[in-house]
Amino acid sequence: MVSLTKDTALCMEAVAALGRLRESSAMPMLEKLLANPKEDVNVRGNAYISIGHLGDPDSEALLKRTAESPDVFLSACAR
Repeated sequence: MVSLTKDTALCMEAVAALGRLRESSAMPMLEKLLANPKEDVNVRGNAYISIGHLGDPDSEALLKRTAESPDVFLSACAR
């Protein structure tokens, strides 16, 4: 997913809201967002947090892999 808006703060909040709402249908979009290295790191961080809130057992491997990543910020978000 490419950001729908250039407003990073808005994207961060929208992604975070999906996790707070436990909107499991957003999982494919969150995964695409994470796959885009050009996406803002804060938006990606919120995507990891939201995925954790969704509690989908299938996402556990993705979160564990990122939690062990050398990127300190994204690693913390994935944990």
